[in-house]
Amino acid sequence: MRRRIRLSLSALGSTRSRVIALLCVALIDPRPGARSSNGDGTAAPRARHALLAPDVQQPSEPPSDWIDAATGHRVIRLSRDPGTASLYFHQNGYTASGDKLVVTTRQGLAAIDLQTRRIDPIIDGRTSHVVVGRKSRVVFYIKGGTVYETHIDTHATRSIVSAPELSSGSGLTVNADDTLLAGSYVEGVDAAARDAAGARGAPPRVDLEARWAARLPMSLYTIDIKSGAVTRFHHSTDWLNHVQFSPTDPALLMFCHEGPWHKVDRIWTIRTDGTGLRKIHSRTMEMEIAGHEFFSHDGRTIWYDLQTPKSRVFWLAGVVLASGQAIRYKLAQEEWSVHFNQSLDGALFAGDGGGPRSVAAPRNGQWIYLFTPADGALHAEKLVNLAKHDYRLEPNVTFTPDGKWIVFRSNMHGPTHVYAVEVARTASPASDAATGAVPQAVPAPAGAIPVAELAREFRSPPDDSRIKMRWWWFGSAVTKPELERELRLMKDGGIGGVEVQPVHPLSLDDPAAPSFHRYDCRSMRVPWAAAAAAARRPVPRPSISVMSQRRCPSTLRGA
Repeated sequence: MRRRIRLSLSALGSTRSRVIALLCVALIDPRPGARSSNGDGTAAPRARHALLAPDVQQPSEPPSDWIDAATGHRVIRLSRDPGTASLYFHQNGYTASGDKLVVTTRQGLAAIDLQTRRIDPIIDGRTSHVVVGRKSRVVFYIKGGTVYETHIDTHATRSIVSAPELSSGSGLTVNADDTLLAGSYVEGVDAAARDAAGARGAPPRVDLEARWAARLPMSLYTIDIKSGAVTRFHHSTDWLNHVQFSPTDPALLMFCHEGPWHKVDRIWTIRTDGTGLRKIHSRTMEMEIAGHEFFSHDGRTIWYDLQTPKSRVFWLAGVVLASGQAIRYKLAQEEWSVHFNQSLDGALFAGDGGGPRSVAAPRNGQWIYLFTPADGALHAEKLVNLAKHDYRLEPNVTFTPDGKWIVFRSNMHGPTHVYAVEVARTASPASDAATGAVPQAVPAPAGAIPVAELAREFRSPPDDSRIKMRWWWFGSAVTKPELERELRLMKDGGIGGVEVQPVHPLSLDDPAAPSFHRYDCRSMRVPWAAAAAAARRPVPRPSISVMSQRRCPSTLRGA
């Protein structure tokens, strides 16, 4: 067969004819049953005679930028290659500066520049347990039973530790100062099972009830990123899953007791030295469920889906770690979501809706939602219509660090891709979907601020928009440490600036210090100028404006 192909090619006269023939040969494999990889570990029939059958319809490429007709929100496709997916909802995929997002591809791992949409492949080969460092521009992952770190920009790669058994559980998660990784694993897994889990990137899917009832011995672990030392602790026969480090406390871990949610008290925290085991939520009724927990970005609160009971009453619930205060936001059944997430400033939540077999079915909606908490409830706005999405792939919403976009993965156009929807609406939604009318994008007036952004800035205004106050001094009777202390207190209280104004003291502070009790401007001029300059000088961290009179205050002249 090969000889005949070579002869036919040599008989072709033109270069163009030879190129066409070579393409045809590449697409035709004469061997019976020949197969190629889909890129996901499964095999697919090799394309045959593709160039010889122009009437065969090839799937069209999904749109790259459009306005959702039902919501008026702009949606963009961030990925180019089919099979690209964002990470699980609580796995950080963003660099600390928020400029890049790490995603999985059929070839390995890639980074998407969120400003230019340039895609940079960074890892070749199947990986698992992927997470991006909170401070460094490093992605951590497991590949072939070894834990690695790779710099997202330079692609410099270092092996941290080889430990195939760590692929058998949850993780990886990275702590607040990028010194530790953590996760869970099944103890005593035989070598063959470990190798299989490492090759697949995840343990095999099993029945939830059966896996929970198996009571396999498990353990939590930490990995010292610098030395590779592995510390194992909290040995248990509970199914330890969804291990997450606090984003602010480098020694605090959250994990769950996985299994049928109505049979487990799911959410727990523990210190990395094995102390401080704490149950976050206790069930209070039959069929109550809580799960899909995650930390707020400031590390103060743990949020989770709560149903009292299952499939009937829906909440987004939270527990403030410092005080134990319980928070509950009521949620309409049709707006329940498989996963929730929170914006970096804590002002907004997002949800990814649910499929036809979810716990909220059949009334739940297939949408990407934006939620604004108010008056004990979550008020929903629909962002993306996911009517054509197959929820066997979970969308897993995350906010971009600037809070302007919500990123999710979807197969709504066929293959899996990574998409982002703009939080601010750019067009009016269709008033009557039955008419089939598609609204055109209407740009906002020049200088207009989107409502969602306006609401967010009211809750957490920029420094130059915060309230200012008058700061009364007893003349120049001040000290630099006290000035710094008071500035910090005002900054922490939400004050954006002060105007220094002296007053006459009612009694003498120090008779031995003339400038403290003599109100003659001539004796006040030098100490006043020095004190005012000290107040205007920026202190560490707080950014707060200070205004003062450069000359001797009129209230002190000629006293």
